[in-house]
Amino acid sequence: MTTTTTGTKPAEIRYLGPYSFRGQYRCQMVNGQRRSWLTPEATPERAERVAQQLLAELTARQPMTVGQALDSYEGIYDSQGKQAAQCHHDAI
Repeated sequence: MTTTTTGTKPAEIRYLGPYSFRGQYRCQMVNGQRRSWLTPEATPERAERVAQQLLAELTARQPMTVGQALDSYEGIYDSQGKQAAQCHHDAI
């Protein structure tokens, strides 16, 4: 889980790959400046699926800033055809 201080953004979490490794495939997780390799899997599809599941778990625990929450809220309103200005009014 990423720890942040006031005024900083949480680190972006993503994965790279899959890459061939000793006859199997693995992905690399990137969390800000940190990188770590996942366990090798039999197929590239399985390696990517494992990385996607881990990414979903990690991002679910990732803290959301107030700005990100408002942007997300605004995106929901926009997708429903409501105006962004109304979103800011409702959020206050």
